[in-house]
Amino acid sequence: MKTVGLVCAAITGLAISGAASATIKDSEATQLTKKYNCQACHTLDKKLVGPGFKEIAKKYAGDKSAR
Repeated sequence: MKTVGLVCAAITGLAISGAASATIKDSEATQLTKKYNCQACHTLDKKLVGPGFKEIAKKYAGDKSAR
């Protein structure tokens, strides 16, 4: 479960950040969120079951090991 959370966090950080376009294409981020079914528990900016992607991105913003 932690791995899926880290994958979602990495995808979120890239999708939301300004550097996302240079590192990962939006279509790639969308494909990964669909593959891991992240949208079942997460939305962009609101808590659903889990925190929103923006909140996850803030949490991992200073983590050098997160993409």
